[in-house]
Amino acid sequence: MSDKDMTERSGLNTPKKTKLATILTLLVSSRSLNTFEAEHHHDHCLNTTVSTLQNGHGIVIDRERETVPCLSGAGLVSVCRYWLRSIIDSGSTSANLKETKLTDEIRTLRERLRSNSNAALQSSSTTIRETKLADEIKTLKESISSDANTAYKKQMAMREQLDLADLSIQKLLKAKAELEKSLATARQTGSANVKKTKRESHFDSILITASDQRIVDWMLDDASPEQASVDHGYLGLTGEGPWPDQQIREMMEGAGFSLWMLPDADVKHVVVGRHSWDVSALEQQIEAMEGRPLRIYSQEMWFAKLATGRDPFDSGDHDLLIAFARGHSALEYLMDRDTPWPEVSNCELVVGDGVFTEGIDFGVNSPLRNFGYQVGVSSGLTVAQRRSLLAKFLEAKDLAFDGDASAEYRSHWGRPRSVQRLFRIASHIRWLIGFQGKSPYREQANEDWRSDLAWLKKTYYKSNLHKFRWPGV
Repeated sequence: MSDKDMTERSGLNTPKKTKLATILTLLVSSRSLNTFEAEHHHDHCLNTTVSTLQNGHGIVIDRERETVPCLSGAGLVSVCRYWLRSIIDSGSTSANLKETKLTDEIRTLRERLRSNSNAALQSSSTTIRETKLADEIKTLKESISSDANTAYKKQMAMREQLDLADLSIQKLLKAKAELEKSLATARQTGSANVKKTKRESHFDSILITASDQRIVDWMLDDASPEQASVDHGYLGLTGEGPWPDQQIREMMEGAGFSLWMLPDADVKHVVVGRHSWDVSALEQQIEAMEGRPLRIYSQEMWFAKLATGRDPFDSGDHDLLIAFARGHSALEYLMDRDTPWPEVSNCELVVGDGVFTEGIDFGVNSPLRNFGYQVGVSSGLTVAQRRSLLAKFLEAKDLAFDGDASAEYRSHWGRPRSVQRLFRIASHIRWLIGFQGKSPYREQANEDWRSDLAWLKKTYYKSNLHKFRWPGV
């Protein structure tokens, strides 16, 4: 068969290009067609068109028999529905068809070579043809490989986008769960009123009584930003309970406070209700303070501060603060943070400037020594035991002070897990190194103190969060 005959049989030179293009365009646009639907596009013999596209151009078209109504619904007829296979599959199949066709041509040429008397001439012509066909096969394979790689990259990009979308969904679900937990806690708090103790009922009656504006005015008669030590009177509010939002706003504005929307980097005092509080606003306020002092009160804590003139944060009683937080959904949420309430800003005021002296209560035993911390040859403690003791001391609620230790000295040791507690331990050990570590009889003790001070810094101190200078040696 000549090249011309092959071209004519393939349909490339027939006047049906317009019809082929029309049907191919419909199939590429993800349409499927049967013979009746093709009539609307001026194709009266769809099966012939499909055969030409597949056999003449190597385009793989899938098909399936289906039964459709005819004769205005009076009868049924079986026809084929055609659609275009996916691009990669179609391209791969098309390449396979062309490769098979080219391989058949090589076989035919070789057979002609054997039967032709002019073997030398035919051999040269066939070799050229074989080389050309082999190059075409190579080009087709490279094209298919490139298309496959492109499709794979697109697939991986889509998968990455799906993973990111899934991650966003997980974050939203987590936030939703936290909000539902807060709502459930608020509902439980509301439904628990029937089972409250006598003490809690008495406190509730005080709050209900305090809702009378005359009583509120009397209890807060001396309340002011100056009395509460609130700079410029700047105060942030979020949530309700036990007082409604509107009432506590009116109370605070009447006392001379200036209310600001959170987050605000100038607001150092925030009051949170038992429900309807904004977790996002709290987190953003903590972040906005950038390590500066921030105190977050429940409404009950704040009311007690204004009415008594005493701040629960200044009591030095960690258990008192926990008692205020118990059952309060916002404060309990803050207690579960990496930097837990009440020290949310990780920047309680550090007493001292890093050049520490024991001169305040010279001669009294430190609570660290009373806790059992000892060093040197005679201490009897291993390195692991000393480190364990320091870790427990950092979190201890009740410290043992000598009876003649002053209140100021006691306050300098800070609350459990506080920055002040860490600073005081490090400063105390640094003082021991300077005061006693130079003695030739305390060589082992000096080595132990230095080792423990380095361990404390490596384990607990974060220079980007703790706003104090680590005591150096």
